[in-house]
Amino acid sequence: MQGQVRMCQLVADSFNTVHPDENRIRMAGLYGIPGHGKTTLGKAFCNFKLGDFEGKVCHLEFCRGDPFERLKLALQFLTHCPPWILQTLTNPDQAQVELYRRVRGQRVLLVLDNVREENIDKVKYYVEADLSKRQLHPFDRTKQTCFSKAFQS
Repeated sequence: MQGQVRMCQLVADSFNTVHPDENRIRMAGLYGIPGHGKTTLGKAFCNFKLGDFEGKVCHLEFCRGDPFERLKLALQFLTHCPPWILQTLTNPDQAQVELYRRVRGQRVLLVLDNVREENIDKVKYYVEADLSKRQLHPFDRTKQTCFSKAFQS
């Protein structure tokens, strides 16, 4: 992606301008037509902010894969959870509880990509917790999804 670092810096700067309070859940939505780099920007933004969040960043795509495996990926990347704990989890509810327990009060960056109306109920696994110092970035093709009630705090 041309100008990747510059674009990531622009997103970070505008986000900090809109949400200057670092001690609350901060969210931003990015939407647009297919093929214009939303996913690429989401991945690049995670890489760009890796140091700021001490490696606790995660880019999740909602258009593919098993929801339970997505939760385990978030748990792995946002908390550096040991593999043996991930192997003991048998259902999404256990993974959600473990994610909330380990992330609470931590500074993490979570980018949710390709969030669509039919996935809103699954997004709530990541949004409903009382997590401080968290940044959440839903990326999708529609403005309506990015700013739906699931993302209201």
